[in-house]
Amino acid sequence: MRICWFLLIIPLAACTGREPPPAAPAPAPGATPPPADPAAANTTCEDCHPEEAARFRATGMGRSLAPVADAPAIERFDAATVDHPTSGFRYRALRDAEGRLWQEEQLLADPTRVRRIEARWILGSGNHARTYLGLLDGSLVELPLTWYSRRGAWDLSPGYDRPDQWRLERPITPPCLFCHNGLTPALPGTQAGYALPLAAGIGCDRCHGDGTAHAAARQAGTGPAPGAPDPSIFNPGREPADRQLQVCQQCHLQGEVAVLHAGQRWDRYDPRAPLASFVAQFRRGGSARFTVASHGHRLRLSACAQDPRLTCTTCHNPHEDATPATHRAACLSCHTATRPCPDPAAATESCAGCHMAAGGPADVPHVRFTDHFIRRRPTADADPGAGVPTTALVDLVAGADEGGPGGRLRAALAQSQLWLQKRLADHLPIAQAALEAVIAAGPQPDLGSAHAALGRIYAFQGRHAEALAAFARVGTPGFEDAARLPDDVAASQVALGRLPAALATLEAADRQQPTVARQVERGRLLRRLGRLPEARAVLEKVIESTTYDPSALAELAGVAFQQGDAAEASRHVAAALARDGAYPPALLVAAQLELRAGRPGAARPLLDVLVQRDPRAQPAFGLRAQVHEALGQPAAALADYEQASRLGPTPPDVALSAARLALTLGRRDVARGLLDAALARSPGDARLRALRDEVR
Repeated sequence: MRICWFLLIIPLAACTGREPPPAAPAPAPGATPPPADPAAANTTCEDCHPEEAARFRATGMGRSLAPVADAPAIERFDAATVDHPTSGFRYRALRDAEGRLWQEEQLLADPTRVRRIEARWILGSGNHARTYLGLLDGSLVELPLTWYSRRGAWDLSPGYDRPDQWRLERPITPPCLFCHNGLTPALPGTQAGYALPLAAGIGCDRCHGDGTAHAAARQAGTGPAPGAPDPSIFNPGREPADRQLQVCQQCHLQGEVAVLHAGQRWDRYDPRAPLASFVAQFRRGGSARFTVASHGHRLRLSACAQDPRLTCTTCHNPHEDATPATHRAACLSCHTATRPCPDPAAATESCAGCHMAAGGPADVPHVRFTDHFIRRRPTADADPGAGVPTTALVDLVAGADEGGPGGRLRAALAQSQLWLQKRLADHLPIAQAALEAVIAAGPQPDLGSAHAALGRIYAFQGRHAEALAAFARVGTPGFEDAARLPDDVAASQVALGRLPAALATLEAADRQQPTVARQVERGRLLRRLGRLPEARAVLEKVIESTTYDPSALAELAGVAFQQGDAAEASRHVAAALARDGAYPPALLVAAQLELRAGRPGAARPLLDVLVQRDPRAQPAFGLRAQVHEALGQPAAALADYEQASRLGPTPPDVALSAARLALTLGRRDVARGLLDAALARSPGDARLRALRDEVR
């Protein structure tokens, strides 16, 4: 049995879909820092404002996040299992005898493969839903099951209904935590690591800023007279309507892409500065759908919003939950007897019930929210926000400046994110042209982010030399790029065959910001360079420092396989699959070991799981083709060879095997296509050319 090229040529990381984590640089001057002790951050406010603090703690914002142990139990567990056949997994929520909450994943194809993570925090007040967070080797992750209060049932968390869903590993990144909780320091060099304990819910500082100076002045008796403006604390009620709206928009405004302004970071926010100088929230033109957090923009579509007196606090007292009576009173504050409603029922009915549609938002299932687009007849009037999306972008933040150089840069970065993160291919050429134009226009703050984004586009296009030149011009990377940039550089160096340079890049970065992904990639490069003892030492160190991550174990199995020690490779594969029963690189090595041992029937179900999980996993299709050949299934083998060829370049030996199989089956056209593609990449290979001449 020949050694499978997929293990030795294609990095195991090609099957993971994981990216190295971003880091956070120093905060912008003057930004509100996250509190050293989030749990005690707002107790000073309670000393003088006990009633407001108590009422606020009872609101959804005040209960936006809490440790599981501190939250009342509202869930049921008699029907807490959800199957997701598309991805091949079953999920279950459960409480153990000690009252701890867990979520469990089971592989449908092999029920013995189970992994479980403790739910440490509850995200959401429970008014509509509760989502659960856990720690995965120090990273904060969203777990796959959500409790939907209105239905009284468990179902998949938003975003988990896709075939390539995150399973137990969806990172709660700083942009996610920003809107759902109080400020908590993000750990440098991590994608989703935070200084614990997490803040417990939104706090006073998110709307009023740091209250330290205010409390000190009041305690010293040096504050202004009652009712007079107090410069030591931010009072949004004294600000113009746009500034008041921005305070609410920090969380109640949902674009498709958020781009920070130069020098900002997600765990630093000061409401005293305009939101329009902190972040841009972009949405594609032609579409501003009703979503869970679209209140800030949908309200501005309303004719009512043209009245400068209308702000969010006209209808909502942020310190307490609203009632139908307070909502009605808000409407009647403008619609007085001189502007009566013609409906006779208006004397007693809720105004919002007629003029603000309520229903399911476009982005979250099983919940019911109020659309803040106020219309005379919501069910009949046209919705200008529900059109067909275009590639043009609009910054939704009130008072945003889109016309200056900074606005053009942020729009270009947003176009890049729509391509990279949202997988919207039509935005790639627009992003490239916009980034190149912004760079050509000359220096400005945060231009390094443009170089980094452009470098990623060049790398995707296979223009790795140009990508490296772009990465070299980044200078000091910003918040989103600091940790990821060395990994981007190393990936392009690997693509150009510069393995020693890539290793040096990763080693230098790892000394500054060590990450599991970077250390595993170092081990992988050492293995490819033949420095197996060094690779083993690096990978074993990762294994000792992690509990859940299987990547180092799978890579160590590759080292043992390369050394010819099948028994050791099998032990490491088993340990990797014990951590994650569907980890693609481990399944790949396990299948190769079964094939080498003469057990192709045992290899095939492993590869079936892998290709179901990732239909783009080229190594799995190539190896499964060999398995089908060994099982005497040539047609199935040829189909897998063709799929592997469609997904990317294959080595000459594999192209030869596939072409010979096609000839055996009488598929000369397929053989010619496979050989032509292989010769385009390896024109000097005499074996390919000789066989191609035979099938002319």
